[in-house]
Amino acid sequence: MGPATRLVKFAKDCKDKKLRAFSSYRSLKEVLAKYNIGGNGIGTIRQFPPLNRGNLSNRR
Repeated sequence: MGPATRLVKFAKDCKDKKLRAFSSYRSLKEVLAKYNIGGNGIGTIRQFPPLNRGNLSNRR
């Protein structure tokens, strides 16, 4: 299948696909409430702790 044919197929698929309206996405406030994070910002979200994978110099 050539690139033009793939592009036409992709365009048809996009046309036929029903995409969600932006309003159906959750607001930041709803997502933060779901995960019990107070406030309206992402600053209170804890970062993942770094993985301890040992000494990297031994991996050669």
